[in-house]
Amino acid sequence: MTNRDLYAFIKTHDFPIVTATDALSVPRGSYYRYCNHEATPTEKRRAEIKAQLHVAYKASKGRYGAPKLTFMINQQRKDRVGQKLIQKLMREEGLCSITRRKYRATPAANPVAERNNLLAQDFSTTNINQKWAGDITYVKTAKDGWTYLCTFMDLFSRRIVGFAYGRDMTEPLVIKAFSNALINRDVYEGLTVHTDLGSQFTGKDFEEILVSVGAKHSYSRKATPYDNAIIESFHASFKKEEHYVYPENYRTFEQARTNIFEYIEKWYNRTRIHTGLEMMSPVQYELTHLSGQMMAWSALP
Repeated sequence: MTNRDLYAFIKTHDFPIVTATDALSVPRGSYYRYCNHEATPTEKRRAEIKAQLHVAYKASKGRYGAPKLTFMINQQRKDRVGQKLIQKLMREEGLCSITRRKYRATPAANPVAERNNLLAQDFSTTNINQKWAGDITYVKTAKDGWTYLCTFMDLFSRRIVGFAYGRDMTEPLVIKAFSNALINRDVYEGLTVHTDLGSQFTGKDFEEILVSVGAKHSYSRKATPYDNAIIESFHASFKKEEHYVYPENYRTFEQARTNIFEYIEKWYNRTRIHTGLEMMSPVQYELTHLSGQMMAWSALP
């Protein structure tokens, strides 16, 4: 604790000044100078930024680190705030982004036949509904044990276009998630859907649905999680930003269902900014892209 902290403590408590300064071994003259000090423009600016930092940090539920917090604060200010200042203020205020959990791939228990990897780790797109990625992740609940979340992401905007949550990791869970995606998207021939080689994604019923909408199926290579890195990254973000941080929200299956919906639809798709999306949320990025397309079309002769 610095002398300034001690001065602030004395000032905010109803103690006799002589007794307090003697008890805390701080110079009385320095304390009076502290009380009579008028904040400089630099100090006022720093205090203002610090207040904005706490608001932005709370709004992100502690999920954002210095780069995104810097961006959010600069959106509110006329002057530019540097990332190094935000990092320094975060250390001073004891603020830090949520600790990351390292992903560790585990080999499959049973041999799986290789299939065509059409994506070949090329995640680039120029429009929505060109490339989707699907995956399943485990969600542990305190009372109901292991549960499962299946998601499909549009790689153009990183938006989760369809998801399903269930008690069993089966092909019907995948079909339900994909069917939800089809409700949200008008899919035409030319879509590539990339998944791993899990039996839930290689089942006959799911393959028939892909054929019926004109989609091509691309598969990760065995024991190569990087082939589906973007959807893997989403599930890692969900764990480190939500599931591991708020275990009290994942005690039961029904409770988990509610919080998963809120994380995906309210936070991830509509609020969470992405460095790879020009600091926009997936929905905002899609709307910006659509607006640009409409302006281009309207300019045509």
